[in-house]
Amino acid sequence: LKQDSEYPALYTAGLPVIREQFTELSKAFSFWPSPDQREGGNVYDIRSYSLRPGSMYDWSMNWSRGIQYRSAVRLDVPYVGLFTQLGQLHTIYHIWCYKSMADRKACREATWHSPEWNDVVANTVPLVKTMKTRILEPLDFSPTQ
Repeated sequence: LKQDSEYPALYTAGLPVIREQFTELSKAFSFWPSPDQREGGNVYDIRSYSLRPGSMYDWSMNWSRGIQYRSAVRLDVPYVGLFTQLGQLHTIYHIWCYKSMADRKACREATWHSPEWNDVVANTVPLVKTMKTRILEPLDFSPTQ
């Protein structure tokens, strides 16, 4: 990009609208599925968790079981689970793929029918400092349709 003759002007023109910029390097959890190309009008639930330092092992141990309970509802719902290695450390990203907001609601409610899910939640909530959820819809050119 830096060698593109139009880039400097576009970059400068865009600066007034940038409110925040940061860089993170994340790595996928081994027990989550790898992200794949999706078709259809999906919605993505991106959940970010800021954990207490030193709690990553406990989080991972609980979620290695938790992902099984979520996948039991429907295999295609988990999209990817990531943890940061550079940038804001102790941050976890769970990305879930749903067909619609109604599908999201149904899948999330169905997970609570598993008694083991209650244990995962009870064991991981105390590890969380902050949590944020965003719902995103892919653009037409995105392979995550």
